[in-house]
Amino acid sequence: MKQKLLLIIILVSQSFVYAQAQKASKILSCWQFNKIEFLFPVEDSANMIERYSPMVSCYFENGKLTVKMVRNSEVIGTHDIKYKISADEKFIFNQQTESDNGYDTMFEILTLDDKQLILKSDSLIFYFVKLKE
Repeated sequence: MKQKLLLIIILVSQSFVYAQAQKASKILSCWQFNKIEFLFPVEDSANMIERYSPMVSCYFENGKLTVKMVRNSEVIGTHDIKYKISADEKFIFNQQTESDNGYDTMFEILTLDDKQLILKSDSLIFYFVKLKE
C-alpha cells in the first residue's frame, strides 16, 4: 500500500512539473507589441504609445530577452535583457542592465497562450501578439 501511495505521489508531482514546464515554454517566441493600457492617468501617454509601438520582444530558453525596435520592417535598435519566470509562473522578472544586482522589473502574467501575451506592471498593461515563426 505504501508503495502504491508513493508511486501515485511521484506520478502526480511529475505531471505537475511537466505541465508547468509546458506553460513556461509558451513564452519562447517573438511577440509584437499590440497596445498599452494605462491603469492611471499619464501626462505623456501619447509619447509612451509611440515609443512602444515598434517593439518586438523575443524570449529565448537561456533567460535572454531581446527587445527590437522596428520601423518599416527595419530594426532600428536592440536591447538585450535577462529574464526569469517565477516558480508559480504568475510573474516575469526582467534585469535591465548588467550592473544590476537583481531583477529590477516585475510583470504579472495575465495571459500567456499560443496567440497572445498580456503583462501587467504597477501602472501599465502591455498587450502582445505572437509573431509567426
